[in-house]
Amino acid sequence: MLTTPLQPVPAWAGAGNRASPDRATAAAASFVRTVISQSPHQQRLGAAAAPFPRPRGASTAARERRDARHDERRLAATRRRSGRAGCATRGTSVAHAGVAGQGAASPSRSSHPRARSTPPAARSSRGGGTPPAGAAVRRRHQMRESPMHILHLVAIALLLVGAALGTWGVRNYRRLDRRYADATARWVKGSATVVEARILERERTDSNDNSYTYYEPRLRYHYAVEGVAHEGQRVALCGVPHFNSPGPAEDWLGRHGAGAQIDLWYDPAQPGDSAPVLDRPSLFAALITVVAGVFMIGVGAMMLAAPL
Repeated sequence: MLTTPLQPVPAWAGAGNRASPDRATAAAASFVRTVISQSPHQQRLGAAAAPFPRPRGASTAARERRDARHDERRLAATRRRSGRAGCATRGTSVAHAGVAGQGAASPSRSSHPRARSTPPAARSSRGGGTPPAGAAVRRRHQMRESPMHILHLVAIALLLVGAALGTWGVRNYRRLDRRYADATARWVKGSATVVEARILERERTDSNDNSYTYYEPRLRYHYAVEGVAHEGQRVALCGVPHFNSPGPAEDWLGRHGAGAQIDLWYDPAQPGDSAPVLDRPSLFAALITVVAGVFMIGVGAMMLAAPL
């Protein structure tokens, strides 16, 4: 609502000037502009609403300043994300000071009639090729997460291998124990003829890198059950015996020379299944296998639980 009092209409715009419609219209328009310009709202606007002459080349200079300010803000945001906000270079400081001085002497961006926004792709290409902040953050996350992923995979592999090893050790021992119990209860004793016997010399290295030699026997024999010939190569029922010194190995080889008669146990339901010695399964070997599996499971669980 206008609070400025209306001024009287000039005498030349009254009834005596009806013969000059153009002059009367111009006088009315001048009167309306005078009243509007005296309103409090228009007075507060002041020079901000008044047009100003645009200097030559002002649009290009404004765009360059706007692009420079945008590049400065983007560079500062990237440094803040990477924790290097205080490491501004000398060139960046000089460019920022120049942009601030030009901004103080130039008209504001919102008041310029021909100021247009520049696409982000064009700003990044003119701003010196600064990489997007999102890509740098993704690369840093990938570099940090790669070792984490590798350790997690190793831990999961240890868990799986340890579980499989421990399960196999328990099941293998139970299977051999059942086989030994069945053999002692049902198998029949017979005789066989040795066809070939020999000793294999092998080397083994312990955890301290100390190597030692052991001797492993090999045997091949023939036997017949109800007129049917069979051949066997098993030395013992549940395992392969070995000798830690050459003396016992030579004694065994002397007792099992070619053509010698030896005792034999075979399954009457399956005569082809036989063994010269009925030995019990090794509980120590089963325990070693289970302990190794449990150890691998523990290491894998600690790697998964440890903060990376």
